Amino acid sequence: MATSLSSGYTVKTDWTFTKTDDDDTGTNQNNKTATATMTDGTTSGKSDRIYSDRLVLAASAATSLDLAGSLTDFFGSTITFVNVRAMQFSLTGASSVTIGGAAATAFEGWVSTGGTVTIETGGALFIGGSATTYPVGAGSTDKLKLLNNDSGVSATIDLVIVGTSA
Repeated sequence: MATSLSSGYTVKTDWTFTKTDDDDTGTNQNNKTATATMTDGTTSGKSDRIYSDRLVLAASAATSLDLAGSLTDFFGSTITFVNVRAMQFSLTGASSVTIGGAAATAFEGWVSTGGTVTIETGGALFIGGSATTYPVGAGSTDKLKLLNNDSGVSATIDLVIVGTSA
């Protein structure tokens, strides 16, 4: 089965910053946006694999996603990422979730060795870009761990991983 992927992202931050005192008032209202698009393929600026899911982790539970051989795409085909271009995570429910830090064969191209990132409830993390390459090594650097840090509440994690097969 032939597939084709066209993907992109938009990350936007809006703000209104106001100062009010007896002598001076002012407001700064603005936004910053970062965008990128990727066409189908495996070279720089392209992607041909995508994984998206909503995971629910029980209180204090952990799971490790195998980026090279156990995930499936929207059509049920097994995904083997060779490179990850972008990852997006958002969290509801639990107080926080830690991403990274698998005990063995950890996918760490996006953090320092043994590194992790924690997202608090209502928070989100986006990392990557169209030319970004975080290598995945099947059997050596392919496990992405997700840990629910809350001992009493389940975590709902929406995630998207975009990358290449070569």
